[in-house]
Amino acid sequence: MQPRVNQRVQLWVWERAYPVRVEDVAPQELTLSVPLESGQPVFIPSGTQVRGCVYTEEGAWEFRGTVTRCVRGRVDAICVRMDAAPIPVERRRGPRQKVSLRVAVRRLDYWPIRSMDALLVDLSEGGGRLELDNPWPKPVAGERLLVMGPRSLSLLGRVVWVRLQFERSRRFAVGVAWSEVSRLAARRWLEP
Repeated sequence: MQPRVNQRVQLWVWERAYPVRVEDVAPQELTLSVPLESGQPVFIPSGTQVRGCVYTEEGAWEFRGTVTRCVRGRVDAICVRMDAAPIPVERRRGPRQKVSLRVAVRRLDYWPIRSMDALLVDLSEGGGRLELDNPWPKPVAGERLLVMGPRSLSLLGRVVWVRLQFERSRRFAVGVAWSEVSRLAARRWLEP
């Protein structure tokens, strides 16, 4: 998998995650938008080790690298030399339980935030699979979701893959990885 310009990237620096995007791609080097903290750019010193996750329609791909320089300009950026090509992330950390739960999904990256109905078809401590009918706009990898259901089910996650199931009805299967806090909630919800 080769990263592309404008792809979303989750960049971990000093054990903190920042959403950034790919500005340019060169052999073994990515130019990424500078992370922001409270609206201010965070210029990462050269030599800093980072970890990143690129979100594509096919799933999530992780890479490790070193910041080589910061570039100030119209779009402030950092250059990261990748240690190796991105590798697919194994997302399943636990067994999945088949379920059939009607849930409400809030797409947190769109404004205004609205609830939409969905079907949660499997659930594990690490993630789940949703079926969405006719969502607009089409779900994309990297998007944040809040899934709410019965028995106080409330899970925050990030889309890791999207597949069109039925073109005519625009039904999508969506894989979601839960946040750290939501993993505990999913585990409690799955307990008998």
